[in-house]
Amino acid sequence: MVTNHEEEQTSQGHRRLTPVGLGIIIMGISIALVVILWLSIGHKGSSYSSNIMIKQQETLRPRYGLLPKRVITDPKILQMPPSLRPPEYKNCIPYSFC
Repeated sequence: MVTNHEEEQTSQGHRRLTPVGLGIIIMGISIALVVILWLSIGHKGSSYSSNIMIKQQETLRPRYGLLPKRVITDPKILQMPPSLRPPEYKNCIPYSFC
């Protein structure tokens, strides 16, 4: 038989676990929101940053009187680290500092 004292202990135990359960639910919802936002607007790919750099270089080089440089558009070369690129791509946009 269950006594009143045992019932009070189990109900108190459930009351203590309620904030923990709510915290876990809130963390799960926030992680799901972060994943959904990243999937919808977060991943832009490697071409996004290289396109921005190309536009910057095309506008800034003439403004400061610098000679134009060849633009790399091959995705395989763009994915390769600048230090590992073949010599003919060493002095090109993007990453012309190689």
